[in-house]
Amino acid sequence: MTLNVEYDIKELFDKLENKFVQLENKFDTKFEKLEAKIDKLEDKVDKIGEDVSQLKTDVKVLDQKVEGIGKRFDTQEFINRGVAIGLLVALLGGLAKLFGFDGIH
Repeated sequence: MTLNVEYDIKELFDKLENKFVQLENKFDTKFEKLEAKIDKLEDKVDKIGEDVSQLKTDVKVLDQKVEGIGKRFDTQEFINRGVAIGLLVALLGGLAKLFGFDGIH
């Protein structure tokens, strides 16, 4: 029992070529999708970079505001200390007068 199989070589090559074309089309489609995803990622990275730059600028502005508040606080602290000392001197003077210590005899 002998089995003879006959194929036309041209048909085989045509089938192979069709398969290669299909594979190439699938590859091209996948590659285009991948490129689109990469482009989206690049856009997101650029946006993140812009956000980081904005945050750095905001931090600098906040640092300047904190320095200004610190200077105002130091000035206010100096004024409050002067007022407290003046109040203490006046209170001690009033107590001295109340108890008869005039200082002049």
